Amino acid sequence: DVYKRQGPKEHNDFLTLQPNMFKRVEILGNTMPGFEGINTISTDQKGFRTNREVDYQSEQHFRIFAIGGSTTEEIYADDTETWTALLEDKLELHIESPVEVINTGVSGIRAKHHLATLLNTEELHPDYYIFLVGVNDWNHQISKMQKNDDDVSISSIQDTLLFKGVKLLKPSPEVDRETVHQNYGEYYSSQNDSLSKSDVRSMSINKIDSEYINAMNQIAIRCSAGNYQCIFVSQPSAYSNKLTDNLKSKLWMTPPNVDFTLDLESLIQISSFYNTWLENLSKVNNIPFCDLSGHMEPSERFFYDDVHYNENGSKRVAEVLFSCFRAELTNKAI
Repeated sequence: DVYKRQGPKEHNDFLTLQPNMFKRVEILGNTMPGFEGINTISTDQKGFRTNREVDYQSEQHFRIFAIGGSTTEEIYADDTETWTALLEDKLELHIESPVEVINTGVSGIRAKHHLATLLNTEELHPDYYIFLVGVNDWNHQISKMQKNDDDVSISSIQDTLLFKGVKLLKPSPEVDRETVHQNYGEYYSSQNDSLSKSDVRSMSINKIDSEYINAMNQIAIRCSAGNYQCIFVSQPSAYSNKLTDNLKSKLWMTPPNVDFTLDLESLIQISSFYNTWLENLSKVNNIPFCDLSGHMEPSERFFYDDVHYNENGSKRVAEVLFSCFRAELTNKAI
């Protein structure tokens, strides 16, 4: 379950997963292709997904915080098979020293929450931050532009299918390490093939939502001035003219939780506009940018829906980010 942290006013948007969560999940059926076996999903005492015990007060290890939404959290991937865990393994072999890649992702959250996560973790001795962001903010902008921004809107975390998916992982009062929860992806299949809805609309944007701009500008300023480094990452998606028919039938976020759909060309334009804006923000602030979007084929090879990765997709994300990190670390002689 999503856990709201208490803190100073500027931290009020800080959300994590439930601390000390432990679940075993088996993905069955054809709704979410690309998962095998029983996956363990757990969090540490701070509600972060980690692949080892982290002493947050220690400065001993090379520490990276990964900040983002569901494409960072990866709610159905095993602890050892998230892209953050795989990146940790690759970096540790590369620098021949202990590495911690801490996954702070939470499904459905937006840039203002990412800023709060940054503010709440700056005192935990970070060396690097990875920001993989965008999809929830562009859906929030779509919602506002379609005058669908009331309490039951695309932008409401608690009403998203991803949030409902996370709730399936809510821990019992006592940790149950034996039960395997079988998941057929019912929350997703109910909205699959969303591009085939009868109400098809077109939309294009020529400016980014002001809330996103404000939060990301604050993040960029802190990244430039802090005692740590940042890498901004483009948000990959299935929105492409190369989209395969099989993956097209799995789409549901076009946008989610409404009776209409945008056409594919609109989704391509909006997602590309956000990624380009983020790349430009990186350049202006001299922050490294990793073009993950340009390295993810829009097919079931990597995705099980619009933006979320299967096990092979997680491997691909880790490979691309490792390449970006290797170049960055070489430049800094780390």
